[in-house]
Amino acid sequence: MELIKEFTDITGCSINELTSGVKDRDLILIRGIYSKLRIDLHGASIQAVARELNLTVSSIVYAKKKADNYISVGYGNVVTLWNVVKPLGESYLYGKSVNLFKSKEYESMNNAKIKILLDKVCRAYDSDYYSYSHREMANMR
Repeated sequence: MELIKEFTDITGCSINELTSGVKDRDLILIRGIYSKLRIDLHGASIQAVARELNLTVSSIVYAKKKADNYISVGYGNVVTLWNVVKPLGESYLYGKSVNLFKSKEYESMNNAKIKILLDKVCRAYDSDYYSYSHREMANMR
């Protein structure tokens, strides 16, 4: 729910409008951009996004195709909006990985590949923009 809230704050679209299913052109594009964010950057399934937005799978597929098409042809407003919300994909995943990195579950992980991947993600986003550096996270454990 946090991600939807952040997304609606950025887009100016309310959560009710996002989940309403109203077939307004602008709302379809905004839903498509949200779907693209969740599917392409977060790896969520179409079914999961449909459940989040309380919409049908076909409406998510349609909205995402519309957004992908507008972005691929360089339609100004849609490309601008995508570029504004795209960091939500990275910061959301980074936040999830930081929370896992600081948790007891991280210590008990048996899968070395997952630990290596998590370490890489945390190192990749080691900058002043994010609240914790990789070194700070290591000290928190």
